[in-house]
Amino acid sequence: MQGLLDALEGKFIRPATGNDPLRNPDALPTGKNFYGFDPSRMPSQGIYAEGEKLAEELISNYLQKHNGQFPDKLAFNLWSVETLRHEGIMESQILNLLGVKPKYDGFGKVRGVELISREELGRPRVDVVVTPSGLYRDMFPQFMQLIDQAINLVYRSTEEDNSIRIHVDKAIQELKNEGLKDSNLIKRLAMVRLFSSESGSYGLGVDDAVQATDKWEGSKEIADVYFNRASHLYGQGFWGEGKQAIEGATGKDLAISLFKKALSGTKAVVHSRSTNVYGALDNDDLFQYLGGMTLAIKQIDGT
Repeated sequence: MQGLLDALEGKFIRPATGNDPLRNPDALPTGKNFYGFDPSRMPSQGIYAEGEKLAEELISNYLQKHNGQFPDKLAFNLWSVETLRHEGIMESQILNLLGVKPKYDGFGKVRGVELISREELGRPRVDVVVTPSGLYRDMFPQFMQLIDQAINLVYRSTEEDNSIRIHVDKAIQELKNEGLKDSNLIKRLAMVRLFSSESGSYGLGVDDAVQATDKWEGSKEIADVYFNRASHLYGQGFWGEGKQAIEGATGKDLAISLFKKALSGTKAVVHSRSTNVYGALDNDDLFQYLGGMTLAIKQIDGT
């Protein structure tokens, strides 16, 4: 309260780090001028190493639970508030699953990504679909661009078990069969792996739809809300284009169709909760992002 009163009087507010108070007790007491970290240095080499461990742990756990079946496609939700807490561990996990690692300049800033060879990686690359929140899109656009850059790099890797290349080539053929003619556009569309709400909008509307129980009869209608709101394209030269900007040759909404193609075959959905302040059932955003994506995949694949 004293910090608020001092700020209103134009006084100096002492800066200090924020974050979860159990992870960082120095965040208390509040009333400070909070700061987090420099996003141009995200992820640091130490954070990337932790993300690499999480990637290998995720794959190992999946193999054990599913009788040795490899998770060739995974879907991730990214939230800015989570990234502010864990400083890019989820993003590091995504990069390592793809089989790439950050390149750093002499000042520790991230300057792109480089391919990890198939031999060094020791496993197939994992195709990754990412749905950033609207706030994440606005706070960390440079990392969305880094993931997009990683997808381009990985697609060019020619090993036979490259799931990104396999899935993109399949989508390219499907788009050709649907009547699209521009080969350059087809490839760009097929390679999009980042989907979110329209640029300038926030939330997916799933929370409101779920609570309006007099407006729907089954889960398909909730999934349709998710598809409509989360199907805007990011990466490959797109930034928030949806059904108004991209129309399929058959008259269908191509953006939603692309989103469904990208999500189809997903083996697991991943979302982080690195806070001690609230639980998984305390926040409607968890069920509209994690639950919405899970419901959408079930609507596509039946499981």
